[in-house]
Amino acid sequence: MNVFEPGERVMLVDQRDRTYLMTLQAGGTYHTHSGTLPHDDLLGKPEGTRVETSKGMVMMAFRPRFADFVLKMPRGAQVVYPKDLGPIMMYADIFPGSRVLEAGTGSGVVTSDPAGIECGATCSAQIGAPTKVVLHAIPAVGSTFAGWSGEGCKGVRNCRVTMNEARNVTATFSKEVTPPPPGLLTVKSPIRVKGRKALLRVSCHKGPCRGTLRLIARVRNAKGRARRVQIGRSSVKLRAGVSSTLGMRLSRTGISLLRRAGRLRVQVVGGGTVPHRVKLSLRRR
Repeated sequence: MNVFEPGERVMLVDQRDRTYLMTLQAGGTYHTHSGTLPHDDLLGKPEGTRVETSKGMVMMAFRPRFADFVLKMPRGAQVVYPKDLGPIMMYADIFPGSRVLEAGTGSGVVTSDPAGIECGATCSAQIGAPTKVVLHAIPAVGSTFAGWSGEGCKGVRNCRVTMNEARNVTATFSKEVTPPPPGLLTVKSPIRVKGRKALLRVSCHKGPCRGTLRLIARVRNAKGRARRVQIGRSSVKLRAGVSSTLGMRLSRTGISLLRRAGRLRVQVVGGGTVPHRVKLSLRRR
């Protein structure tokens, strides 16, 4: 008798004909909204075995066909369903041994409340009038939901439609783009000042450096209390491995402080820098 063994894929079918795909592992547990099911309840059992979850839901276990596996398999790009595979292979002249590359912008699943719709590419359902239906878009791993279109639905919130006639709604999924890690910006000391402009020698390391660079000076008021004052700011946008001289216009407060002292210890913050202190000195003509 051909029984279930560890490592095999099993498709569970519940009392509402909903299907679940799982991979058997000794000692494993499958979790659903209908309760938990120990994998050991299926290991060593034949196809068609009835099992019961911790909440009393009865399910039947089968080996998935290819068509069943396509609908439930993990995926990172758009799903191609069995009814589409034949025409695609015919028109694309795909033969045994061909190399096929899968591409796409994103993928996901659309479900409905009340239940009746649960699909990835294109699907339809017969729903009686005048039922109010709420559509939910669930992006796959590595994708994001871009929004709805059709039948007055837009944005990324749930789509609500009243089924008093045939309606078409499209959910668009996009591939999730992970931005590169930020770089580290270093500023060489001292910073020279010419007129009202400070000239900063900066270098970008390990990644792109973007943001706003600020010079902060610590001053004391008439009562001797210290406070932090921003005396200059400038935007920075550099690629990794690039060094440049950045011109920063100083505030009147900064120029006044510098002219009185001739040299200041300022803190450089923002723009991907680790806050550190550098010397700010007035260039003499």
